[in-house]
Amino acid sequence: MALIQCPVCKKRVSSRAAQCSHCGAPIASQDDEQTERAEARNRWKLNRRLQNISFVMLLFFLLGFLLFWYNKSDPTGWKYILGQFAMAVGFVGYSVVRIYKLVKK
Repeated sequence: MALIQCPVCKKRVSSRAAQCSHCGAPIASQDDEQTERAEARNRWKLNRRLQNISFVMLLFFLLGFLLFWYNKSDPTGWKYILGQFAMAVGFVGYSVVRIYKLVKK
């Protein structure tokens, strides 16, 4: 019994296993076309997840900016500070996701 790499998730599994214990992909009877389809599906899922996260981070930034803008007359108020915090979280989160997508290409 040897450890091999799963063709889909690239994690180590037993060579005698019928399917991967991590992602559930079939190991023994998988041809190249099935492997390519599974890899394409996983890439699509990851890309969709990253797009959703970047959209949420952009919304965080915009809502933070609105809080910041409408409460700028009271710079010590909690809404003003919350707006600054939301802008920072949104900007950093969006930047991290975009950089990750660029590096992962």
